[in-house]
Amino acid sequence: MRQTSRATLHDLQVAGLILPPVLTTHDLRRILGLKSTSAVLAMHRREGLPLAKLGRRFVVTRQAFTRWLDERADASPTLSVQGPQ
Repeated sequence: MRQTSRATLHDLQVAGLILPPVLTTHDLRRILGLKSTSAVLAMHRREGLPLAKLGRRFVVTRQAFTRWLDERADASPTLSVQGPQ
């Protein structure tokens, strides 16, 4: 009998396939490729990244983060590739 392995929610999150419901600054650094928490806080100040402060930590909900990303993607100019003329 063949055994199938099932990925757990944690396995998928570690692989970057599913975002947790609440993202920490550590999560945001990993997702956005930033080197420091200061860079995340700078994005909050300069680019409107929707962070909330809970005690001493900054967090954002998955829904608010994906909406912020979508808004930024819609505002970015798109590149057009032209074929040979």
